[in-house]
Amino acid sequence: MSVLREVIAQREAWVKSRTESISRRRQYLLTVLESICLCLIVVLFYMHHETAINYLLQLIHQ
Repeated sequence: MSVLREVIAQREAWVKSRTESISRRRQYLLTVLESICLCLIVVLFYMHHETAINYLLQLIHQ
């Protein structure tokens, strides 16, 4: 009976460590995705304003 308890305890420890590993990996991927999205937003915002500034400069120089 103690062998069965030992096997169950090992299995529970393995599942717990696996779950923590997956959770850390998921958190890392979310952080990477958030960083990529933030960079895209900044680039698109800059491009939009760059286009708007160029348009205004063209209007002024006409």
